[in-house]
Amino acid sequence: MKLYLPFMLLLLASGCIAMQKTATENGFAVKNTALPIGNVKTEVKHPRITLDNGLWKLSLVPDTMGGFDRFYNKKYPRGLFWGISYSKMVTGGLLEKNFTDGHMLIERFWQMQGINDSLQPMKITDSGKNFVELQASPYGVSPISLKRRVTLPMGENCIEVQGTVTNLHTSNLKLRPWINVLPREGKIVRLIPAKGNVVQTSVGSTSRLAQDGIYSLSKERNVFLAPARNFIAAALSPENCTLVVLPGKNDLSRSIFYMYNGPIGFKKGSTIEYILADASLKKGEQYSYSYRIAIFENMPQIRDMAGDIAVDAFVQGQKLTVKLAVYKPEKSQKIQVILSNKNGRSIKLQEKMTGDLIPGKTLNLQFELPEKIDDNWNISGQIGGNKFELLKLFLDHNTDLGENFK
Repeated sequence: MKLYLPFMLLLLASGCIAMQKTATENGFAVKNTALPIGNVKTEVKHPRITLDNGLWKLSLVPDTMGGFDRFYNKKYPRGLFWGISYSKMVTGGLLEKNFTDGHMLIERFWQMQGINDSLQPMKITDSGKNFVELQASPYGVSPISLKRRVTLPMGENCIEVQGTVTNLHTSNLKLRPWINVLPREGKIVRLIPAKGNVVQTSVGSTSRLAQDGIYSLSKERNVFLAPARNFIAAALSPENCTLVVLPGKNDLSRSIFYMYNGPIGFKKGSTIEYILADASLKKGEQYSYSYRIAIFENMPQIRDMAGDIAVDAFVQGQKLTVKLAVYKPEKSQKIQVILSNKNGRSIKLQEKMTGDLIPGKTLNLQFELPEKIDDNWNISGQIGGNKFELLKLFLDHNTDLGENFK
């Protein structure tokens, strides 16, 4: 037996002797597979937890940084996020390597190393039917700890995220929360409220656009843009809904948008990414931030937000239609619409009441115009205590981009 032991070990390493895998590995369910010669790939199923607010369900994976996997309901069973799958490759019956395919929404921080869709678990510290609180210290292999509370507010079409970061480093640390959303595979139209004639922000250089507007930019591989509004969105079809990232309090002048178009594994995807204003933390100091991912149904275009109300408008003849949509119920409020042009002329239209606004239903308010107006007129106003000023649409009109656009 001793004479043949080296030879048997060689056969085992090359995969010529099959061994039966156990039913679990590190607490994760793995399909039992006899290992033949060569490479064997097996699916790894990590436990999910599911939040439910009666309107939507969100599945998370605590073992992989608490990432969001699926956001779905009966109307959208496919889900609105890309999602992720895990597998393990075994070579020669001995060597193992983990693989991920897809994308999960985890808490990221711009240019901070050691944070990805890894297998680091987050500990569940509190939970209920529609919320969960997760914690990790350190978070990934970064010099921070993170507490993340995720909620599906009752009666609302949104995900609410609250993050609290603690600096574990021995020196000061600067960080920027980075909200990286990859909508599900398929057609999307980005709605990016970007500033024109900007080539540099405090975050870094940007592509220069000819003017402020709502852009989609589906053809460029990597794009940085300066924010003109505190939201970024993607209209999804055939779902006929728009997914909107709504950060909490944020300094636009110290923020930047980023978009990626390209391969996600063996498929093609398009991201909407919002890199928020930076925060400087001393050793042991904490920093909190928040954002919502809201769904506006039957609202394929959003040209501004008046608080939590999405606003669009169009002119037909001498009638102006203002379209409103919400992701959570809003009580009736007064709306004032103002038209203005470059010549300094201003027209205030008759005030109206919005009536109670309900998620899933859009409201079309019509206003009589005293005269015909063209695209050179600006549409602004106020709903309740929140102002709006609609941006012009430049959806994939690349001829409208500045000469420095790359």
